[in-house]
Amino acid sequence: MAIIDIFKTDGSETVSSNQGFLPEVSFVDESAPPQEEKKSTLSKDALLSFLCVRLLFFVLFLCTLVWLAYAVCRTALFLALKLCVWGFSGPLQTKLTKAWLSFKRAFICGIALLLSMLSPALGIMIACTYFLMYDKSGVEEVVPASLREQFKDLFAQGDQN
Repeated sequence: MAIIDIFKTDGSETVSSNQGFLPEVSFVDESAPPQEEKKSTLSKDALLSFLCVRLLFFVLFLCTLVWLAYAVCRTALFLALKLCVWGFSGPLQTKLTKAWLSFKRAFICGIALLLSMLSPALGIMIACTYFLMYDKSGVEEVVPASLREQFKDLFAQGDQN
């Protein structure tokens, strides 16, 4: 069996059969732009992709800042109410606990999105690590639906070990 370098591109492709029944045929695309034009197109696409990803992470970061401000205000309100009644209210304690959890989630998401503007992989790794290690219930509330299945698979693998 022949070893083929699938990443090597030189502008022409050679097709041959493994058993030698067909002659070797070479296909060259006459309408393909020269290599210089391909490189500039690729660099423009890469730059556009880079800017779009960073812009979307920035928009998400701004939304997370609003969420964080709301969580801080909510936590401060419930903490002040708890201090006013000296901590004797059970429902108030529950609301304070949920507000504190929301604050922690907003903070971690903010840090992850801030890091994602510099390096998307690093930001995603920070967020995933937090939710996998400390807040598994937050996966249902914070993580997008497209990624939830992957988290559930990770949880199932962790439970088996």
